[in-house]
Order: sequence, then C-alpha cells, then structure tokens
Amino acid sequence: MIHDFGRADQLNRDELVRLCRSIARVCGLIITDPLESNPETSQIQNTGLPDDLKTKKTLSLGCPLVIESLWESLGFIKVIEDITRAKKLKIPYERVLLAMTANRLCEPDSKLGVWDRWLSKVNMPSCNGLKLKYMYDAMDLLHNMCPK
Repeated sequence: MIHDFGRADQLNRDELVRLCRSIARVCGLIITDPLESNPETSQIQNTGLPDDLKTKKTLSLGCPLVIESLWESLGFIKVIEDITRAKKLKIPYERVLLAMTANRLCEPDSKLGVWDRWLSKVNMPSCNGLKLKYMYDAMDLLHNMCPK
C-alpha cells in the first residue's frame, strides 16, 4: 500500500482526478478523464494496460515487511524458537507472535481479528496457515515465562 485514500463510497472524484494528473505530470505521462466534457482540456490516455484489466486482490506489504525485518534483526526469532525447542513445542509460536506484533503496530485488532481478517490483507506468507488457537496459546506461553 502506498497510500490509503479512504472508503471508495466517500471519495471526491474531482480530487482524485487532480491527484492523478499531478502524478502523471511528475511521471511524464498524459491522462484522459473520460467523464470530462471539454475535449480541448482532455488529454490522451496511454496506460499501456489492457482495458479489461481487473485487480482481484491487493495485499499490504510495506509495514509487515519492515516489522518482519526488525523482528529478525532484534533476535526475536532465535529467542522464541529456543524457548519452544526447550519446551518441545511443535507449534510455530514465533510466527504467531510475529503476526500479532505486526498487527498491533500496523492496524491493531484482537487475536480473532488478526486471524480472521488481518492476515488475509497483508503479505506475510510465513504466517499462512496459523490457527486462532495458536494465538491464544502463544499468549499463555508468554505469560507462563514471566516471573511470578
């Protein structure tokens, strides 16, 4: 995601057309507004893309990618994997905790929200297949590690 424009049903079309023209100008492109009635001010459209091209799905990449990189560089992978290995646990708790942490930093939601909604909106292939139960169990694992 480069920019969040908000809800599609609440967008101001004129502002978006103005933004498109500004971006096109910077990129050296020319665009046409098919709804514009004045042919003298309309410009030639040349996107190079087929007219019937449709976007099926987009995934947020930036925030999760940065967080995953920081997660690794701070050593969380090794620490959590050492703990799960010592306890002989087979569940990928490190990936579960990464997913919940990334969610908290990007778009805070509940454990159910992370599993049910958020993971399907971001590009974190290493977190595919996580189960909701793992998220609750991961929190128990962390709680049990805290000194009493």
